[in-house]
Amino acid sequence: MQQESFFHAMAGREGSLLQEFVFPRADGLTPHYLLVNLHRIIQDTTQIFHINKWKPSDLELSYIVEAIQQLNNHLGSIIEDDLLTKEVQANSSLTFRIHLCTTLAMHHVLKQFYLSREASDWVLGEIEAKFNQSLVNTGEMYSTLAAQLIGEPAMQMTLNTFHYAETQGLLGRNIQQELAYTSLHTVTAAVEIWYDLDPSSAIIEEDAVFVESFFAIPDEEMESKLHLQLP
Repeated sequence: MQQESFFHAMAGREGSLLQEFVFPRADGLTPHYLLVNLHRIIQDTTQIFHINKWKPSDLELSYIVEAIQQLNNHLGSIIEDDLLTKEVQANSSLTFRIHLCTTLAMHHVLKQFYLSREASDWVLGEIEAKFNQSLVNTGEMYSTLAAQLIGEPAMQMTLNTFHYAETQGLLGRNIQQELAYTSLHTVTAAVEIWYDLDPSSAIIEEDAVFVESFFAIPDEEMESKLHLQLP
Protein backbone atom coordinates (compact mmCIF):
# COMPACT_ATOMS: atom_id res chain seq x y z
CA MET A 1 0.00 0.00 0.00
CA GLN A 2 2.88 2.37 0.74
CA GLN A 3 4.40 1.65 -2.67
CA GLU A 4 1.06 2.16 -4.41
CA SER A 5 0.50 5.46 -2.60
CA PHE A 6 4.00 6.56 -3.52
CA PHE A 7 3.42 5.70 -7.18
CA HIS A 8 0.11 7.58 -7.32
CA ALA A 9 1.76 10.57 -5.65
CA MET A 10 4.57 10.47 -8.18
CA ALA A 11 2.13 10.27 -11.10
CA GLY A 12 0.12 13.15 -9.67
CA ARG A 13 3.25 15.25 -9.23
CA GLU A 14 4.33 14.55 -12.81
CA GLY A 15 0.87 15.43 -14.08
CA SER A 16 0.86 18.72 -12.19
CA LEU A 17 4.30 19.54 -13.56
CA LEU A 18 3.11 18.80 -17.09
CA GLN A 19 0.08 21.04 -16.69
CA GLU A 20 1.61 23.96 -14.78
CA PHE A 21 5.14 24.11 -16.20
CA VAL A 22 5.33 22.44 -19.62
CA PHE A 23 1.90 23.35 -21.05
CA PRO A 24 0.61 26.18 -18.82
CA ARG A 25 -1.71 27.61 -21.50
CA ALA A 26 -3.01 24.38 -23.00
CA ASP A 27 -6.72 23.60 -22.75
CA GLY A 28 -6.12 19.93 -21.99
CA LEU A 29 -7.76 18.78 -25.22
CA THR A 30 -5.00 19.57 -27.71
CA PRO A 31 -3.10 16.37 -28.64
CA HIS A 32 0.65 16.29 -28.02
CA TYR A 33 2.73 14.01 -30.21
CA LEU A 34 5.57 12.12 -28.53
CA LEU A 35 8.76 10.54 -29.82
CA VAL A 36 7.27 7.11 -29.19
CA ASN A 37 3.67 6.00 -29.66
CA LEU A 38 3.16 4.44 -26.24
CA HIS A 39 -0.41 3.27 -26.82
CA ARG A 40 0.53 1.62 -30.11
CA ILE A 41 3.28 -0.37 -28.38
CA ILE A 42 0.86 -1.46 -25.66
CA GLN A 43 -1.74 -2.44 -28.26
CA ASP A 44 0.82 -4.54 -30.14
CA THR A 45 1.87 -6.15 -26.87
CA THR A 46 -1.66 -7.30 -26.05
CA GLN A 47 -1.82 -9.01 -29.45
CA ILE A 48 1.66 -10.55 -29.36
CA PHE A 49 1.34 -11.96 -25.83
CA HIS A 50 -2.39 -12.78 -26.16
CA ILE A 51 -3.27 -10.84 -23.03
CA ASN A 52 -6.24 -12.34 -21.17
CA LYS A 53 -7.91 -9.76 -18.93
CA TRP A 54 -9.57 -12.52 -16.89
CA LYS A 55 -6.23 -14.07 -15.93
CA PRO A 56 -4.46 -12.69 -12.82
CA SER A 57 -1.24 -10.83 -13.59
CA ASP A 58 2.10 -11.86 -12.07
CA LEU A 59 3.36 -8.27 -12.19
CA GLU A 60 4.41 -6.82 -8.86
CA LEU A 61 3.98 -3.17 -7.96
CA SER A 62 7.57 -2.63 -6.88
CA TYR A 63 8.87 -4.30 -10.05
CA ILE A 64 7.09 -2.00 -12.51
CA VAL A 65 7.94 1.12 -10.44
CA GLU A 66 11.64 0.28 -10.39
CA ALA A 67 11.61 -0.72 -14.06
CA ILE A 68 10.09 2.62 -15.11
CA GLN A 69 12.57 4.53 -12.95
CA GLN A 70 15.46 2.65 -14.54
CA LEU A 71 14.07 3.33 -17.99
CA ASN A 72 13.80 7.05 -17.24
CA ASN A 73 17.45 7.04 -16.18
CA HIS A 74 18.47 5.38 -19.46
CA LEU A 75 16.58 7.78 -21.71
CA GLY A 76 19.00 10.39 -22.96
CA SER A 77 20.45 11.98 -26.06
CA ILE A 78 23.83 13.27 -24.78
CA ILE A 79 26.78 11.10 -23.83
CA GLU A 80 28.66 13.46 -21.45
CA ASP A 81 28.16 13.03 -17.71
CA ASP A 82 28.76 16.45 -16.14
CA LEU A 83 26.15 18.31 -14.08
CA LEU A 84 25.18 20.75 -16.84
CA THR A 85 24.72 17.91 -19.30
CA LYS A 86 22.54 16.00 -16.84
CA GLU A 87 20.31 19.05 -16.42
CA VAL A 88 20.01 19.50 -20.19
CA GLN A 89 19.32 15.79 -20.48
CA ALA A 90 16.53 15.95 -17.90
CA ASN A 91 14.91 19.02 -19.47
CA SER A 92 15.00 17.63 -23.01
CA SER A 93 13.21 14.41 -22.05
CA LEU A 94 10.97 15.87 -19.35
CA THR A 95 7.74 15.80 -21.37
CA PHE A 96 8.28 12.24 -22.55
CA ARG A 97 9.16 10.96 -19.07
CA ILE A 98 6.02 12.55 -17.63
CA HIS A 99 3.83 10.90 -20.27
CA LEU A 100 5.65 7.62 -19.70
CA CYS A 101 4.95 7.66 -15.94
CA THR A 102 1.34 8.70 -16.52
CA THR A 103 0.62 6.10 -19.22
CA LEU A 104 2.25 3.25 -17.31
CA ALA A 105 0.69 4.12 -13.98
CA MET A 106 -0.01 1.01 -11.93
CA HIS A 107 -3.79 1.15 -12.20
CA HIS A 108 -3.45 1.48 -16.00
CA VAL A 109 -1.01 -1.41 -16.30
CA LEU A 110 -3.09 -3.82 -14.21
CA LYS A 111 -6.71 -2.68 -14.64
CA GLN A 112 -6.69 -1.35 -18.20
CA PHE A 113 -3.84 -3.04 -20.08
CA TYR A 114 -3.69 -6.27 -17.98
CA LEU A 115 0.05 -6.62 -18.65
CA SER A 116 2.04 -9.51 -17.27
CA ARG A 117 5.65 -9.30 -16.12
CA GLU A 118 6.94 -10.65 -19.42
CA ALA A 119 4.72 -8.28 -21.41
CA SER A 120 5.76 -5.26 -19.35
CA ASP A 121 9.44 -6.07 -19.94
CA TRP A 122 8.76 -6.19 -23.67
CA VAL A 123 6.90 -2.85 -23.55
CA LEU A 124 9.72 -1.09 -21.71
CA GLY A 125 12.30 -2.58 -24.08
CA GLU A 126 10.35 -1.41 -27.13
CA ILE A 127 9.95 2.07 -25.65
CA GLU A 128 13.69 2.40 -25.09
CA ALA A 129 14.48 1.07 -28.58
CA LYS A 130 11.98 3.41 -30.27
CA PHE A 131 13.28 6.35 -28.24
CA ASN A 132 16.87 5.69 -29.33
CA GLN A 133 15.77 5.33 -32.95
CA SER A 134 14.08 8.75 -32.84
CA LEU A 135 17.29 10.60 -31.87
CA VAL A 136 19.08 12.65 -34.53
CA ASN A 137 22.69 13.73 -34.69
CA THR A 138 23.80 17.34 -34.40
CA GLY A 139 23.53 19.09 -37.76
CA GLU A 140 21.44 16.37 -39.33
CA MET A 141 18.95 17.50 -42.00
CA TYR A 142 15.85 16.49 -40.10
CA SER A 143 13.52 18.50 -42.38
CA THR A 144 14.56 16.37 -45.34
CA LEU A 145 14.17 13.22 -43.28
CA ALA A 146 10.70 14.31 -42.19
CA ALA A 147 9.70 14.92 -45.80
CA GLN A 148 10.98 11.48 -46.75
CA LEU A 149 9.07 9.89 -43.88
CA ILE A 150 5.89 11.51 -45.18
CA GLY A 151 6.46 10.64 -48.83
CA GLU A 152 7.79 7.11 -48.44
CA PRO A 153 4.61 5.55 -46.95
CA ALA A 154 2.49 7.15 -49.69
CA MET A 155 4.76 5.72 -52.38
CA GLN A 156 4.78 2.36 -50.64
CA MET A 157 0.97 2.30 -50.58
CA THR A 158 0.96 3.01 -54.32
CA LEU A 159 3.41 0.17 -54.94
CA ASN A 160 1.37 -2.11 -52.72
CA THR A 161 -1.71 -1.32 -54.78
CA PHE A 162 0.00 -2.32 -58.03
CA HIS A 163 1.50 -5.39 -56.38
CA TYR A 164 -1.90 -6.42 -55.01
CA ALA A 165 -3.53 -6.01 -58.43
CA GLU A 166 -0.76 -8.02 -60.07
CA THR A 167 -1.07 -10.74 -57.44
CA GLN A 168 -4.81 -10.96 -57.97
CA GLY A 169 -4.23 -11.21 -61.73
CA LEU A 170 -1.81 -14.11 -61.24
CA LEU A 171 -4.25 -15.72 -58.84
CA GLY A 172 -7.04 -15.42 -61.38
CA ARG A 173 -4.91 -16.98 -64.11
CA ASN A 174 -3.94 -19.85 -61.84
CA ILE A 175 -7.59 -20.52 -61.03
CA GLN A 176 -8.45 -20.35 -64.71
CA GLN A 177 -5.80 -22.93 -65.52
CA GLU A 178 -7.15 -25.26 -62.85
CA LEU A 179 -10.68 -25.27 -64.28
CA ALA A 180 -11.57 -28.67 -65.73
CA TYR A 181 -12.43 -28.97 -69.43
CA THR A 182 -16.21 -29.31 -69.75
CA SER A 183 -18.12 -30.41 -72.85
CA LEU A 184 -21.84 -30.52 -73.62
CA HIS A 185 -21.76 -34.29 -73.18
CA THR A 186 -20.54 -33.83 -69.59
CA VAL A 187 -23.48 -31.72 -68.42
CA THR A 188 -26.36 -33.24 -70.41
CA ALA A 189 -28.14 -36.48 -69.73
CA ALA A 190 -29.99 -36.53 -73.08
CA VAL A 191 -30.29 -34.46 -76.28
CA GLU A 192 -33.43 -34.18 -78.46
CA ILE A 193 -33.96 -32.33 -81.73
CA TRP A 194 -37.47 -30.92 -82.37
CA TYR A 195 -38.75 -29.81 -85.77
CA ASP A 196 -40.87 -26.63 -85.59
CA LEU A 197 -41.82 -24.73 -88.74
CA ASP A 198 -43.09 -21.57 -87.00
CA PRO A 199 -40.29 -19.80 -85.08
CA SER A 200 -42.77 -17.32 -83.54
CA SER A 201 -44.40 -20.10 -81.50
CA ALA A 202 -43.25 -23.28 -79.81
CA ILE A 203 -44.59 -26.79 -79.91
CA ILE A 204 -42.75 -27.51 -76.65
CA GLU A 205 -45.03 -26.64 -73.73
CA GLU A 206 -42.17 -25.55 -71.46
CA ASP A 207 -41.01 -22.96 -74.05
CA ALA A 208 -44.40 -21.66 -75.17
CA VAL A 209 -44.73 -18.85 -72.61
CA PHE A 210 -41.16 -17.65 -73.13
CA VAL A 211 -41.50 -17.52 -76.93
CA GLU A 212 -44.89 -15.79 -76.73
CA SER A 213 -43.47 -13.12 -74.40
CA PHE A 214 -40.44 -12.64 -76.64
CA PHE A 215 -42.59 -11.87 -79.70
CA ALA A 216 -45.14 -9.75 -77.79
CA ILE A 217 -43.30 -6.55 -78.79
CA PRO A 218 -43.19 -6.18 -82.62
CA ASP A 219 -39.77 -5.86 -84.17
CA GLU A 220 -39.74 -5.38 -87.95
CA GLU A 221 -36.07 -6.16 -88.36
CA MET A 222 -36.34 -9.40 -86.42
CA GLU A 223 -39.54 -10.46 -88.17
CA SER A 224 -37.93 -9.88 -91.56
CA LYS A 225 -35.25 -12.47 -90.72
CA LEU A 226 -37.50 -15.22 -89.32
CA HIS A 227 -37.42 -17.15 -92.58
CA LEU A 228 -33.64 -17.46 -92.29
CA GLN A 229 -33.81 -19.40 -89.02
CA LEU A 230 -33.65 -23.16 -88.96
CA PRO A 231 -36.97 -24.82 -88.11
